[in-house]
Amino acid sequence: MEGYFALVLHAHLPFVRHPEHPKFLEENWLFEAITETYIPLIQVMEGWMRDEMETRLTVSLSPPLCAMLLDPLLQDRYTQFLENLIELAEKETHRTYWDKPFHPLAQMYFERFQKIREVWVRYKRNLIDAFKKISRCRKTRNHHLRGDSRSAAAPREPSSIHSGPGPRRARSLPELLWD
Repeated sequence: MEGYFALVLHAHLPFVRHPEHPKFLEENWLFEAITETYIPLIQVMEGWMRDEMETRLTVSLSPPLCAMLLDPLLQDRYTQFLENLIELAEKETHRTYWDKPFHPLAQMYFERFQKIREVWVRYKRNLIDAFKKISRCRKTRNHHLRGDSRSAAAPREPSSIHSGPGPRRARSLPELLWD
């Protein structure tokens, strides 16, 4: 008997950009989602492309999420967040060197965070471009990338002190995802 399985992940986060503070706890929600969901998903899809697997996947990205992923201030802050994770993981590999149960775990996280940084740097901190590239790849023509609504605000310049997304110019999701 043939069946179907659908795994549906909620792809929206509240808008968490707060340039008026050097660090803002809620921004970690975005940074953790990038580290634990979006980049690992990109890594899996790149593996499917490399292995020429026939797969089907729909990724839905909300306008606030697109705006946050494209925001230069949040990209800078995520880069620092990731560098801090790598530094901590490296310290843990040294601290646990003689602790046999924990040392392999510390090494695994150190290597994992380095691979996440490789993806982040390879796509020049633009995960929307990563999803676009994967969805356009000939081998993955069954992958679909879509937005949840017709338009998204382009992120403000990082020098802005306003906490909202505020458009420099409104951009449609098709323009963001498929231009």
